[in-house]
Amino acid sequence: MAKKAGRPPKYNDPEIPAILDEVFRRMSLGESLLSITQDEDDFGCPPAPTIRLWVLNDTPKGIAAQYAKARELQYESWSDQIIDHADKPLIGQKRKTTAEGGEEITEGDCVDRARLKVDARKWILSKLAPKKYGDKVEVDTTLHAGDSLTEMMLKVRQQQNPIIGA
Repeated sequence: MAKKAGRPPKYNDPEIPAILDEVFRRMSLGESLLSITQDEDDFGCPPAPTIRLWVLNDTPKGIAAQYAKARELQYESWSDQIIDHADKPLIGQKRKTTAEGGEEITEGDCVDRARLKVDARKWILSKLAPKKYGDKVEVDTTLHAGDSLTEMMLKVRQQQNPIIGA
């Protein structure tokens, strides 16, 4: 069933709080806002840009906080999915054209697809929540009390990029 065409609902529509609760519930389970709003199972959901505009304006009041909490839970869900995708086999078929022009089909674990799913989630988590999911970078530089500020900065830069000052 296709979505109805027409203007999106206004934020003061009495059905909107229940619709937004469903959107935020599904986001907290790991679904993207775009996939929820494009769902064929039409539950009266406004388009993603409309929801984002409401969040930016915090209208209806409190939607920005609900959205932020749903996003935090969504990140937790994505981190759980990383473990699931890494642990569970994804059985599928690989098709390969042979030198004779025929087709060779093999069935087994689709490791490349699972790796792509894991890497995509790791990458987006490291960008959206770097404090929690980003790579930790440690710089260990020994400075002496007599060093000038310029010498200290040069040592730090050399530690980060060994080519500098070589």
